[in-house]
Amino acid sequence: MLWETARERFPNQWLRVIPFDPYEKRGKVYIDEVAIVDAAPDAGPEEEGVSYSHGYGTIVCHTTARYIELELDVLPRDTVRKFGLIDTIYEEGHAIGMLKARCSIEHVSDRLHMSIADVKNLMATRVKDEPWIVQTMRDAGMSADEIMRYTGLTWEEIEGGDGDCVQTDKS
Repeated sequence: MLWETARERFPNQWLRVIPFDPYEKRGKVYIDEVAIVDAAPDAGPEEEGVSYSHGYGTIVCHTTARYIELELDVLPRDTVRKFGLIDTIYEEGHAIGMLKARCSIEHVSDRLHMSIADVKNLMATRVKDEPWIVQTMRDAGMSADEIMRYTGLTWEEIEGGDGDCVQTDKS
């Protein structure tokens, strides 16, 4: 079950879960999918964390946490996979799809465990192929100067003759 779904089904509760496919990204371990062992209504912050029994690692966490993020040394290294090239390609595609669906930069950052700067940089690398990105950057409150710094576009490419955000075709 996705952690997001567990949070919806068990609001404001402590849960004991088995993590599926934990992955390392930017010096942290993230877990997006879990199997719920049980609700732990008597648990408290002092029981939060990881424990092992019969070879299975369980994590006790509270559903107010937006995502499960652990330090690198909490889980055995052989149970954590590195965030690889395929993951990055999928993440970038997912981020672009979310942005195209008008999700905020902050939402994309939070949902995909990306920094705000990484989302903006991704937009900048794709702006030549995706003209709608300039408007999304504007909608996010970025100034024309900031858009120029991130994308390398000129003022004329960002500001059309009527002051609207447009991207002109250079070819």
